[in-house]
Amino acid sequence: MDTQERLKLKKRYEELPDAALLDMIAEGQGAYSPGAFELLLEEKEKRGIAEGQLVEPPAPSQGGEDEGSFEKSPSQQYVALAVIVEYKDYEYVDALLRKADFLYSFEKLSLTGADFPVSLIVEEQAVKKALKLLEGFKPSGGMVFW
Repeated sequence: MDTQERLKLKKRYEELPDAALLDMIAEGQGAYSPGAFELLLEEKEKRGIAEGQLVEPPAPSQGGEDEGSFEKSPSQQYVALAVIVEYKDYEYVDALLRKADFLYSFEKLSLTGADFPVSLIVEEQAVKKALKLLEGFKPSGGMVFW
């Protein structure tokens, strides 16, 4: 790996949430090109993350004033609106929607227990409102709207 590629990977790893960093390390050295895995381990050590330590994303939120748990009522329909793959995008979307007057939630999609990607779930009648709130948002990672 040349110096430029090493610096690029190092910067990318610095921007990863702790959970994503640990997920990548869990894949093992064989999943990476020579030198890349060592950079992951260096970043883990730099952050002081202990073996097995994981920083969980915040609990699912409910829009509006009431910060109670998100419960789906049988009379309401819910829609998976988007898939969010980056923690900082999740934080931004959650902050935007906290001001909303409709219910929403995030549900993990990983079968391996990874924190990301997550699905953004909103009330069916609030889809247009949610899209309006998210208008102009430029995800740093990836985000797919249905």
